Amino acid sequence: MTIPTSTKRAVAVAILAVTMALPASLAGAQTAGFVSPPVFSKLGVAYVVFLGGSIEELEAATAASGASGAWAQDTTGRFSQLAIGGPSFVSAAFRATYAAGFAGPTAIVLIRSSQPSPPATTPTPAPPTVGSWTTAQAPSGVVSSSTEWIAVAAPDGKTILANVIRPQGAGPYPVVVLLHGQSGFSTDFLDLGEEIADAGNVVLVGCWFAGNYDGASDPDAPTPVTLPEGIPCPDGPTLKAVTSPAAVDDVAALVVAAKTLSGVRNDRVGLVGNSRGSIVGLLTGALSAESIQAIVAIGGAPPGGTLLAAQITESVLLLQGDTDSVVPVVNAQSLEAGLIALGRTVESHYYPNHGHGILFDTPLHGDAVARTTTFLREQLGD
Repeated sequence: MTIPTSTKRAVAVAILAVTMALPASLAGAQTAGFVSPPVFSKLGVAYVVFLGGSIEELEAATAASGASGAWAQDTTGRFSQLAIGGPSFVSAAFRATYAAGFAGPTAIVLIRSSQPSPPATTPTPAPPTVGSWTTAQAPSGVVSSSTEWIAVAAPDGKTILANVIRPQGAGPYPVVVLLHGQSGFSTDFLDLGEEIADAGNVVLVGCWFAGNYDGASDPDAPTPVTLPEGIPCPDGPTLKAVTSPAAVDDVAALVVAAKTLSGVRNDRVGLVGNSRGSIVGLLTGALSAESIQAIVAIGGAPPGGTLLAAQITESVLLLQGDTDSVVPVVNAQSLEAGLIALGRTVESHYYPNHGHGILFDTPLHGDAVARTTTFLREQLGD
């Protein structure tokens, strides 16, 4: 910063006036500080007299005044700058000139930056831990037997909206995570969750991916649809490839949340999945670090049953139509054979002459639910 000539003249006048007005008792004083508090002009300039002391004492007094720098004029009339908080080279000439400090009262020009102070910043909060949850409002227009809704933190900053459905009584009860299929989150799964809860389980059912899709369309590129029974979940996880480990991570967030619900036994955890949820439920049992005791896969299993079986230690129930044209029944049969060969607990029922849809709008619904709840009771009960 260059001191204008007009400012220099003003400083000289101020120095003379202030110096002449100093009491004799202050002459040569070594006490640090200014004679009076600085009064800054609109241009951010103040003229003060420093009582004397070291550069460090001047620096402290300058900083305390709110100034960003101090200028002093030596006996040759040259000004040099002491910058507060600035790079060391800016103040090099000042420190060299006044290395011995100030023996007595010295005229100083204080400069306050004309730039506004930066606004205070609020630290960005850390993202919530995956699987943590907060209470949530029920979706508009959605009717459920349970008014207990939660928002579960999922990977990538997404949120899974979920309904907690409880049986009668205080519990604690086993907890079951219910996974919808490719058609997406809907009131059909709230109704199914109620049936599973009535059998003595706390059920957590939520949108493990956002959106509704044609359940019979290509699983790698499903067709979006609007379902009258669909439940909106705009902040939910994106739909991943059906065998993607990232889809497993989304489901695992629900499992973590389920274990922390009140009134549950977190050592008695079940997964029930339909269609796409069946496939990802089995993959979650195989790949997730979360402890799960029982899996019910309704309507399909992923390919590679022999390899998958080696990773699954949970008890498994497989339910599927034997003429399923959406998910090949041979996948489930291969997995079953692999589990049996390894001595795992596995049960199955293949409905003869039935295709993919065996849960909803079908006479098989009651049987499939009864087999599901019986298996859960046997595997999750004491």
